[in-house]
Amino acid sequence: MYRLLFKSFFRTRIFMVSLALLLTVGVIGILIGKQYLVKQEKTIAAAQVFQEESIKKNIQYHSEDLGLLLYYLRFTLIKKPENISAISIGQSDVNPLLQAVTIRALEGQKYDTDFENPSLLMSGNLDLGFVIIYLFPLVLIAMTFNLYSEEKELGTWRILAAQTSGKAQFLFKKLLVRILFVFAVLIFLMILASTILQIPMNANFWAIFLLSVLYILFWSALCFWMVSFLKNSSFNALALISIWVVLTILFPALVNNYVINTYQVPEALDAMVEQRDGYHEKWDMKKDITMNGFIGLYPQFIKYEVPEDEFSWIWYYG
Repeated sequence: MYRLLFKSFFRTRIFMVSLALLLTVGVIGILIGKQYLVKQEKTIAAAQVFQEESIKKNIQYHSEDLGLLLYYLRFTLIKKPENISAISIGQSDVNPLLQAVTIRALEGQKYDTDFENPSLLMSGNLDLGFVIIYLFPLVLIAMTFNLYSEEKELGTWRILAAQTSGKAQFLFKKLLVRILFVFAVLIFLMILASTILQIPMNANFWAIFLLSVLYILFWSALCFWMVSFLKNSSFNALALISIWVVLTILFPALVNNYVINTYQVPEALDAMVEQRDGYHEKWDMKKDITMNGFIGLYPQFIKYEVPEDEFSWIWYYG
């Protein structure tokens, strides 16, 4: 029975289209992840070279005044990405892994980001995670929505019902053939990603693989549940696509909207004005007020004296 079901499935047009679509888009997603890693490696290497050259130049021009040297120096903070992050890039393009900061006014630099094309940010990244989350369920829906209705509409369901005692078991076997095909493509893409992206098969890799398997099993069970109502193809397709839209687009958007409204972040302009006002108000305050709060946080600097009647770098940075 399974051999016949596999043969009949492999001869269908949906098999060839699904195979070509999943493999093509999946490989593109892996290559985009590889491109992301290469870009980050080049950026980190260039930043390290620039950091050394910048320090040398600033020491050359400001070697006599340490406070002035620190004023102009920029320090590069790097969070090197793991190779497995290329499977799902996420919002790394919005929150860069590399940031250059100065010792001055750190609060105003925390949320600095790179200049990016907003159109590209809106479209997002076509990585392997995107393919698994959005494309795999659509392929499952396309292959399973007419498991029963196709047989009925072609007039072969009565013949099959007369020749088999378990109708539900027959539909389950047809579904199982399609699920195994999707799992085979998933395993191939994960192994290919591990090879191209040089991802070690550690706990993180197997966690992503297990989550992907459970995700596909969820959609497989949902498709089988919908087909079990024995409705026509139009009803099944419309119902499954509606569920896909709700679970992958509408529900995440509602959660995101709830989080944004519950935990509101001040506007960038308001934050900048507040930061600058607070920063410049310190010029008119007594130095003791500033230094008492600073020494409370950093008691190791208590040994440095801050004269009240002249400028001091310790007070300025404090």
